[in-house]
Amino acid sequence: MPPQGRKRQRTETEPESDPRRSSTSPDRQSSPEIIEQEESRPPFYNTTFSTHRVSPLYVGKQPLDRVRLQTLSQRLREILVGDVVRGVEVGLGRADGEDGVMGRAGALEYVDIRWVSMGAVLDITSPETNDSENEDEDAAPRTELDWPALVSNLKDKKALHILLRDFLSTTFDCRVSSLRLGTRSLVQSWESWIRTAGIPEKGPLARDVVLNIGFYIPPPELKGTGPDATPAAGENNEGSSQEPLGIKGIDIIIPAADVRGFVRAGKQMQSDKEKEKEKEKEKGKGKTKEKQAWEMDIKKRRKLAGRLGEEGWEWRTPVSGDIQTEESPFTEALGRYVDKHLGLNLFHPGVRVAKIACGGFVMSEGRLKVFTPREEGGGQRQRAAVWKLVSGLVGKAEGGKALA
Repeated sequence: MPPQGRKRQRTETEPESDPRRSSTSPDRQSSPEIIEQEESRPPFYNTTFSTHRVSPLYVGKQPLDRVRLQTLSQRLREILVGDVVRGVEVGLGRADGEDGVMGRAGALEYVDIRWVSMGAVLDITSPETNDSENEDEDAAPRTELDWPALVSNLKDKKALHILLRDFLSTTFDCRVSSLRLGTRSLVQSWESWIRTAGIPEKGPLARDVVLNIGFYIPPPELKGTGPDATPAAGENNEGSSQEPLGIKGIDIIIPAADVRGFVRAGKQMQSDKEKEKEKEKEKGKGKTKEKQAWEMDIKKRRKLAGRLGEEGWEWRTPVSGDIQTEESPFTEALGRYVDKHLGLNLFHPGVRVAKIACGGFVMSEGRLKVFTPREEGGGQRQRAAVWKLVSGLVGKAEGGKALA
């Protein structure tokens, strides 16, 4: 009997060691604890994340306090290590095979689920981050939490990604889906970064700007309808479509020393356009420049863009008017430069921006990587740009807005 008592006591006290240590009152926190919190800050900078959209989380009547978070951490650990629940084996060993991800990663020691404010993750302590939206464990319990954006650093661990997604879905009755960042989000994120952080001409963040331009090629259409339809060009007799021929992408590299010149030229172009519009209003309607059929037809424009959101450049100039709602001087100058030297219409609906890499961040259709802001002169502006970039990501996940 005594050995059984000692064994039961050890089993009961081990899971409670972490919550007891973390339940210290904020008023009693000492300097070593603050240092420990700094060291345990989740890594954000210089890390590639996948972007996701999450529906509101149903928490229930029990709040997400330390006790419940510890229970969820223990439950997630049991799933990750592949424990048996009610006679059913769960975990990565079941979904990923014997030589799965966790088998090569080693033993999983612990899982930590805790509250972390956005300012702490970004290492930003500006007054605008200390708002009332930060969650407090002692605040009134909420039955739902709205965290629309989610980033994950799982890289190629597909089985682990599926497992964590299922854990969130079943625990909080929510839906996790991929968040696609299209041309509009990429372009406006870069333009917003220029306005907020500026353009460094020297230092580690003074890097070349790289844009990966992609092209959408519509699939071949079948001639006729029904079972007697004949395959069009680009298809074989079995009906499997071949990959259309053409250029898949172009990498455009702008030297760091020339970025400021592009922005200056784009602002001058926008100023000239406004002056021309004023002259046309004074003289009345004159000769109008011939436009392509798709420029004033939303349906044709979206068809040429592959019917994907944020593609087609229709947000650049509204079809119903001539006023450009979002200023993008760098992109306007780049479009004229590419048109003159390559004969490529950057603003054709079939042309899209697939990736942007600069000194501050790297962003693609479903990936995001932010570099550490510098500490010397200009660091405050760059941290403000990081805050605006992440806030825009949350806004897009919540309401489909662009990251401007």
